Formats: sequence, C-alpha cells, structure tokens
Amino acid sequence: MRPSYNSIAARALVTALAVAALPSCNTTNKQEAALMQRQLTRIDERVSFLYRNTKAQADLAANVEELRQSVLTMRGQIEEFNGRSQMLMERMDKIERSINDVSGNLKNDTVEMNAAMSDRLDKLKDEVVKLSLETRAFIQLVEKRNGITWESHRRALEAISKAEGVKAPASTRQPAAAIPDQTPQKLAPEELYKRSYNAYLGGDFEGAIKGFGEYLRLYPKTELSDNAAYWMGESYYSMKDYDRAATAFDDMASGYPDSNKAPAALLKSAMALTELGASDPALDRLKKILDKYPTSNEAIQASEKLSSMNTTHQ
Repeated sequence: MRPSYNSIAARALVTALAVAALPSCNTTNKQEAALMQRQLTRIDERVSFLYRNTKAQADLAANVEELRQSVLTMRGQIEEFNGRSQMLMERMDKIERSINDVSGNLKNDTVEMNAAMSDRLDKLKDEVVKLSLETRAFIQLVEKRNGITWESHRRALEAISKAEGVKAPASTRQPAAAIPDQTPQKLAPEELYKRSYNAYLGGDFEGAIKGFGEYLRLYPKTELSDNAAYWMGESYYSMKDYDRAATAFDDMASGYPDSNKAPAALLKSAMALTELGASDPALDRLKKILDKYPTSNEAIQASEKLSSMNTTHQ
C-alpha cells in the first residue's frame, strides 16, 4: 500500500523532534544529528516530490474522467448521427425508387403517345397524298379541256410568287414514293412496339397480337416488354377471346411482377375469367392484387369487386 502524504510528513516530524532532543555536547551525537538532518532533508524533498506526484496523478485522473465523459458523449452523438444517416439513406432509396418508377412509366407513356401520334400522322399523310393525287388528276383534266399546260401554270405561279415577294414552292407531278415496309426482324424495338400499338389503336387486334408476340420473342427483357405483354392481353380481350386473354394477362403478371401494369393485368384476368364463368379463379386473382399490390389503384377496384362477388354468392 502506497504511504499517503500525511503519514510521510508525520514520520519526518518525529525524526526532526528526535534530532532536536539529542544532547548537543557529544561530538558523535552531533555527527549523527547532522546525518539525520541530511536524511530529514532528503525525506522532505521526497515528501514534496510525492506530494507533487500525487497531485499530478489526481489531476490526471480528473482529466481522464473528463475525457471518458467526452468520449461517451461523442459516442452517443455518433450513434445518433448514424441513426439519422440510416433514415436519410432509406428516404433517399425510396425517393430513387419512386423516381425510377415515374421515369419508367413516363417513358412507356411517351412511347405509346408517340405511337398514337405517329398513327394519326400516317393517316393524315395518306389523306394528303390521296388529295394531292385527286388534285393533280383534276388539273390534268382541266389542262386537256382548256388547253392549259403545266409549264404555263408554273410560269403563272412564279409570277404571282415574285409579285408577292415569296419563294415559289417546289412542285412535281410525281407522287411521293411509298415508304418500303420492313419486316419485324429488321425493326428496332421501339419501332416494332410502336407499330404493334398502332395496330391495336386501329382495331387490328390480330396484327397487334402478332406484333407484340414478335416483340416479346425478340426483346423479352426491355423496358417495354411488360407493356407488350399487357397489350397482347388487351388485344385478346377486345376480340372477346377471354380464355386467351386471361392466359396472356396471367403470363404478364407472373413474368413481370414488378411492372406497374402487373396489378392491372391481374384485374383484367379476373374480369376475363368472370366472363367465362370461372368465379373461383377470378376471386384468386383479386385476392392476389390485395396481397401483392395493396397500395395500387387496382387494389381499390379489386376490393370492390370482391365485395360484390361475395354478396352475389351469399
């Protein structure tokens, strides 16, 4: 056990008193007293050193305790920061998934809108070509009857354009060359999808089924594959081929379970099965929507249809 400062000081005091009590006349005693004085001085120096050392150790212990408390506080702050960082990362993951879903949906919708617009433009182009041919045929009849030549017509057009200060439009008597058709194997994925979707919009459901089937055969894993599978089911459904429609919708939902059209495919499968009188399989599809896609819009419709079908069965 380490002697305390008080015990060391007490011993030094006793030694000093002993030295003071010695007779001063005896030379030997004087020498011993001097020796004891020197020892006492060393003891005092040692006591002072131990005191300073003890105080330094006490200060160090206080500093260590303060440092330990600081470390504990910092550790708690780090754990809190890690918790907040984890929450932030989870939120960022959710936002990223939402952005990806919105981006995918927007791209699919854009492709379908472009397909619809392209279909309308193709029809308008056909009408323009037809009108142009009819106009030119009429002009030829007028030329033959009244002696008006195409050259005289061109000169008159140039004169009017010059008077009006505009450039005369280029003219030709030959109709525009027809755009050569391409086989599905030579078409790019988006072009094949667009043509198949145009066929669906135009009521050519057999052509749409053929095109979407070819798309899925050639491009089963693109961003439009799930849409192609879905619209194939819609084509069968529009033809009232409910058996094949249910199969196509089921294949789409099982093949692309993460697609935003998967719950819609299950709902249409249930509707097709209902048309076939297969109530139990239809109920299974509706329940599957509630189990796998409870937050989808189709889940609301599935819940309503389930209530209606259960009421009918009671």
